[in-house]
Amino acid sequence: MSSGKVQMSPAWTIPGYLEVRDGRLSINGVDAVKLVEEYNSPLFVFSEARIRANIDRLKHAAEVVDRPIKFCYASKANSNMAILRTVLEAGIDVEVNSGGELFKALRAGFRPDQIIFNGTSKSNDEIDSMLIRFMK
Repeated sequence: MSSGKVQMSPAWTIPGYLEVRDGRLSINGVDAVKLVEEYNSPLFVFSEARIRANIDRLKHAAEVVDRPIKFCYASKANSNMAILRTVLEAGIDVEVNSGGELFKALRAGFRPDQIIFNGTSKSNDEIDSMLIRFMK
């Protein structure tokens, strides 16, 4: 006879990516405590698989609605080079808001036609830098 208890996952659980396994946080199937033991703390952990899955879901949604949609990753959210390369490899473009973000997007391998450079408060140097790179 069952006890009637239902095992509930925390609200933040993302099956296969972020979950509790054996009472410990697991990220992409890797024990978070083991990651801290190996790399120390504080530690930022990102899931390349989850980033790619999110982008695939967006691209699939665009196919379903059959409308021209351009997806751009907002580099302001996180301009870590590995994340930018993952976004590029997954097949979407990037939106940048500063000269530094533009530099990193280009360094990650985005072509000028894959970059949207917008936002307010651009310095003359940032605008000149963008124009020089985009006019080549």
